[in-house]
Order: sequence, then structure tokens, then C-alpha cells
Amino acid sequence: MQAVRENLKNWGVVAEVIDVTPRLHDDTGTRGDEIKQWLIENPIVSRFVILDDDVDMGDLREHLVKCDTNIGLTDALVNLAVQKLL
Repeated sequence: MQAVRENLKNWGVVAEVIDVTPRLHDDTGTRGDEIKQWLIENPIVSRFVILDDDVDMGDLREHLVKCDTNIGLTDALVNLAVQKLL
């Protein structure tokens, strides 16, 4: 998790990182599968939004706010993410 914290810090992210999704061992799963596994392990979470630059979310896609890899998180995407949480 320290590598994730350092990468985000280098990109200017100042938010606290509280956890990371598990890496599935068989490498056949999608990013959505990893997030789904995290949600199973953290059942207290009832609302969430996924900020990602890929769309491989499976049935979690309705929670996705897709960010452009080269641009990152924009004000418009932040607003969309907030709306998904309401």
C-alpha cells in the first residue's frame, strides 16, 4: 500500500489512502472482480463510486466514473461522482 500512497502523492493527491483492492491470484479476473472482492470483505460499505481509467467493471459499471488516463479527475467528473453517491 505504501507504493500506492507514494504514487498518489507524486501526482498531487493529498487524500488519505485507507485501503487497496486485492490482486486476484489467477490474473483472469477484471478490475471489477477485484473491487467486488473488496466489497465482500468490507460489507459495511453501502454506497461507493469507482474512479478508474478502464471500463472492465462488469456489473459494477453503473458505479464507474471513467477518467481519461492523460487528464485525470476533472471538476465535471467530481460532480458526476458526487451525484452517483447521492
